[in-house]
Amino acid sequence: MLLSTFADILTDMTTYEIIILAGALVGVYIKQKMDLNELKGEINELFIKQKNHETQTGEIKAELAKVLEAVNEIKLLIARNQLDK
Repeated sequence: MLLSTFADILTDMTTYEIIILAGALVGVYIKQKMDLNELKGEINELFIKQKNHETQTGEIKAELAKVLEAVNEIKLLIARNQLDK
């Protein structure tokens, strides 16, 4: 039933309508591919930003560890200074 209806539609279509339909299908395919490539580019940018953020976070943690070590040394020097008085 469905196949015969489809065959009837194809036989009733003119060459012009078939060309327009094929052009529309190609246009939709090209548009979808362009949108997909754009989304892939945006995803890649997000991954790059995430990696940069992780790198910066690691650097900040290392710097904070150095600052904490320096603060602890200052505390020890102040405590020693208090004991010497």
